[in-house]
Amino acid sequence: MPQNDLEIRVENLETTIAGLAGLPPQVRELSTQFLQLREDVRADISSVRVEVGELRDETGASLSRLSHADDAAAADVHAGRPDAIQRIESVAIIA
Repeated sequence: MPQNDLEIRVENLETTIAGLAGLPPQVRELSTQFLQLREDVRADISSVRVEVGELRDETGASLSRLSHADDAAAADVHAGRPDAIQRIESVAIIA
């Protein structure tokens, strides 16, 4: 290999190394930013989990107040709906 090519390669290598010398502070800064992002995402996910749990509890409480088949008083409220539908069908068939 000619001497000139070796000198060019060494100069390129020195330039690359000089550019990498400023890299560690930048890498530390990025590392800090990633850690902050990770903490923020964890906090947000935790708050979403709490909200989902609260909504699940509210939904469960609402569903428990709805009528059940063994609750005669509550079931009677909806008893008229099928009868009204049958009357409409009878009118439609007769007409």
